[in-house]
Amino acid sequence: MKKHIMKILLILIIVYTGCKDDPPVVPLPPEPKATLTQQDVSCLEAWIKLEFENIELPVNVSLLKDSILLLEINNLTSSNTIVYIDSLQPNQTYKFQSIIQPINQSDEVKSNELQVTTLAPTSQSFMWQVYSWGMHSSSEIRDIAIIDENNIWCVGEIYMNDSFGQLDTQPYAVAHWDGLNWHFMKVPYHDFNQTTKHPGPLFSIDCIDDNIYVVSYANLLKWTGSDWEEIAFFMKQIPFDSQILKVWGFDKNNIYCVGRNGAIYIYFGSDWQKLEKKTELDIYDILGQKTGNGGYEIICVAAKPGISNNKKIYKIENNAIVELPSAGIPSSIKGLWFKSSNKYYVVGSGIFTKQNISSNFGWEPIWQGLTEYYTGSIDGNDINDIIICGAYGEMLHYNGSTWRSYREEIGRQTASYGRVKIEGDLVVAVGQDHPKALITIGRR
Repeated sequence: MKKHIMKILLILIIVYTGCKDDPPVVPLPPEPKATLTQQDVSCLEAWIKLEFENIELPVNVSLLKDSILLLEINNLTSSNTIVYIDSLQPNQTYKFQSIIQPINQSDEVKSNELQVTTLAPTSQSFMWQVYSWGMHSSSEIRDIAIIDENNIWCVGEIYMNDSFGQLDTQPYAVAHWDGLNWHFMKVPYHDFNQTTKHPGPLFSIDCIDDNIYVVSYANLLKWTGSDWEEIAFFMKQIPFDSQILKVWGFDKNNIYCVGRNGAIYIYFGSDWQKLEKKTELDIYDILGQKTGNGGYEIICVAAKPGISNNKKIYKIENNAIVELPSAGIPSSIKGLWFKSSNKYYVVGSGIFTKQNISSNFGWEPIWQGLTEYYTGSIDGNDINDIIICGAYGEMLHYNGSTWRSYREEIGRQTASYGRVKIEGDLVVAVGQDHPKALITIGRR
């Protein structure tokens, strides 16, 4: 009997202690953390992302370069910030660290130590070769698409004599380099209310999804490998004041054609749309670059060179046109190039640059003594490898540290270059040395 009672008591004790609530677990506060990562770097500049978590805002930030205070940011209210650093030296390694001090707390938080190596300047040793054609009228090459050094396409209008020595009024609109020779093509297309095709001039070219697209003043055409296929005709009625000057696209279903009096057309692969006009100025250039979120930042510039000093800079976003600030640019502009979120350039009556294209801070002029001539086009491999061309044979290269002019070296001081492209170690600039069309190639 006693053994039986003892068993019952033991069971009750086990049940009682097993059912008793465990003491509550108090979670530890989340660990504050600050992180520096390299966003981008040039020869003289660095873009560093500062992120932190579990830190109460606002904060004061001290940024150290090689253990020495470089700058302070007070009352920062964002936990994700890009810090721009200039005045660095090419091909040098620096160590950066941030110290975060919450305004309402006493404890500071140190970030990781980030090592950044600036870029080395690119070579400026180009060998130049000049080609020109034209026997009458006014020949001109207007745009370029570089596939590789043995596959270069240029468009415009080149007027030659026929096989009988007579003036041929139908221009050659395409010059194609195959690595050994130039080959010329006439490109026929329809005009308004016409069923017969006639060869005419071309104004722009782009390689999109490994296909070549060109534009006349109203047609979008695609190279099939043996012929030119008309895929869009933008002239709905006459008179027509919305002629195309430039084509650019990021895939076959998103091709942008821009031009006179603020015209912007978007070709969607089978149909097209004209966006609502925002300006009477002519849109001379359009460029897009992929952003970090997988989309595209698309920017275009408009002006009326020789007529007025007016200019506009636009962003195209979700098929809407948004005007961007142009403060600091006193006169007309004609070309642009940029590396998204880092560095933006426009050229025309001067060369101007900006870090944040949407900010209200003005565009900064690059040293005015760099050139006295109008600059019509700019392109780049990266922010340490940029090429600019312009009037009176001007050709400029920026290697990330210094600018150099090749105007005297090329020796075409009467020429006017309207478009330039750089691809790897190859530069191609096109224009006119009146009355002849002109192509200049630089090889590094």
